Amino acid sequence: SIYFAATRKPSHERQEEHRRNSNKKNMDAFSSSLLLSSSQSAEVTTETLSWSLLFFSSIVMIFLSLPLFIYLVFPSLQVSGFRELFRHYILRTPDPDRSWADDEQFIQSYGKLYKTIHSVENQQRLQQSCEAAEVTHFLFLVHGVNGYALDLSYPEMMLKLWRDNKKMQLMEEEEAAAETKNNKKKRQRRQQHLVIHAATWNERKTKDGIIKGGKRLCEEMKQVIQQEMKKNKNKNITISMFGNSLGGLYCRYAIAEFNASPVMKDYDARWNVFLTTATPHLGCAKHTYFPIPRTAEIGLAHTMGETGKDL
Repeated sequence: SIYFAATRKPSHERQEEHRRNSNKKNMDAFSSSLLLSSSQSAEVTTETLSWSLLFFSSIVMIFLSLPLFIYLVFPSLQVSGFRELFRHYILRTPDPDRSWADDEQFIQSYGKLYKTIHSVENQQRLQQSCEAAEVTHFLFLVHGVNGYALDLSYPEMMLKLWRDNKKMQLMEEEEAAAETKNNKKKRQRRQQHLVIHAATWNERKTKDGIIKGGKRLCEEMKQVIQQEMKKNKNKNITISMFGNSLGGLYCRYAIAEFNASPVMKDYDARWNVFLTTATPHLGCAKHTYFPIPRTAEIGLAHTMGETGKDL
């Protein structure tokens, strides 16, 4: 009893210690509940975020696959501008059914002239003029990288329109001057024919190098010239080349290849016009729009196959 009485703490100290212990227990309980609630809220947030990402990704996939579904299931569906946009920006293929004669702006500007030239009567007259031509001019239009012949359909259409219109004017002048004796000059001018051909043999084959593309173009030129000259007894021809971008390099190689072919001598062929636009005659290395490291140029070249190495 004496020891207990001597060692027992005063009452106010015991109360203070009891209060501290109670506070500690309360704080531990609060911390535990706070950690539990935070972990539960984190789980809820993660789950909500996952469902949100899944929802938005599903919407994006539906949005991207819907045009493909419509295009494959309903190929004849004519939605204004839809098929053209899908072809050019997703499939990267031109519409073979497209004609400039159906273009509204073209019809407003050249519709009357187009209909006049393509009437049955005038087409027969133009065909007879082609067969009687003393000199045949060939113009080859060559597309660029990953391109199509239809990429140059507008200049091809306008050149053909100009050609036929010019022929019609000369024939009308000859008919008007038929009663005069001095008609020799007009006759010489009329007896010429211009063949405009957009090359097709390199369509979607522009990654196997300039040499192979140039050889394909040369073979196509030979075939076109031989088929066209079967309709004409005269063998005097001129050849002109127009190349856009990579097509200009194809033209250069095809010219060198064509000079060694027998077609050059068989038809007394002569070169006339050589024209290129946006053609990298000096290659692409150190000639980009903005400077890029050489390692990056090599990496980009590999994405274009042998053609990239040539450039």
